[in-house]
This record gives sequence, C-alpha cells and structure tokens, in this order.
Amino acid sequence: MKRPFWMHQLVEYVLAVCLVFAGAHSPNPAVPCISGGLIALNAAVVDGPWSAFHGVPRWLHRFFDWAIALGMLIAGIFFGRLFDSSSRSVTLLMAFVVAFVAWRSDYTKKPKRAPVSMEGGRHVEVGRMAGRGAATTVNLARNIKRARQQSKDQT
Repeated sequence: MKRPFWMHQLVEYVLAVCLVFAGAHSPNPAVPCISGGLIALNAAVVDGPWSAFHGVPRWLHRFFDWAIALGMLIAGIFFGRLFDSSSRSVTLLMAFVVAFVAWRSDYTKKPKRAPVSMEGGRHVEVGRMAGRGAATTVNLARNIKRARQQSKDQT
C-alpha cells in the first residue's frame, strides 16, 4: 500500500530539518546542509497540500526525489573524505530513507469531489444538526434553571 502524498511531503520536511541540524553540528556542514536544503526546496515547490509554491508537477517531483537520493549516496560514498564520519553516515542513511519514501509514496493527484447539490444535500443535514444541538442546549439550560428554582422553593 502506497502512502498518501501529504505524508510524503511531511516526511521530506522532517528529513530536511534533520539533515540541516546534523550538518550544523558538524565541522564540515556543506553536504548535509545542502542535501537538507534540496529536500526542503523539492517539497516546497511541488504541487501538493503542504507546498509553499505549487509549480512543479508530481511526476517531476518523483524524478527529483530519486536524483537527490542518488546524489546523497554518491556524495557519501565517493566524497566521504571531505566530511566527518558522523555526517557521512547521516547522509548515507538519509539517502536510503529518501529513496524508501519515494518508493512507497503515491504521487497521483486526487480527483476533485463533485459539488453537493443545493436541494437537500449535506448543508441541509448540517443545518438540522446545528438546530437540534442548539435546541438541546437551550432545553438543558431551562431544566437546570427550573431545578435550581425548585430546590430554592423547597428550602
């Protein structure tokens, strides 16, 4: 079962924050911070529910997900000497996490729902429920007031 796209975006933001945080505590922060920034940028520009800018279609976002994961893997394996071992291990681990999230995500866009008819649709039922709730509250308040008045009269 594939995960919904909103969850995919949320995980990407969390991964980006983790990578930037790991890079900030590293003596050589370039690779983890750039990777985290690319992941955050990729999540922010796609046409999705958690996006800041809706410019990139989801099929292209999927391509960028795999490209970022591959880039992080290449940076961790071949350029690992340029940064410390903890940043290298975090970068490699996050590359696998990004690849797994990209593999298990549903990139399809949900179809728009049909509008509710005005002749007795959902809004009428919501109005009835609100009216019943208001009447119940008013009756409850009246019963409490009567009960207090009766207890005062008995004493």
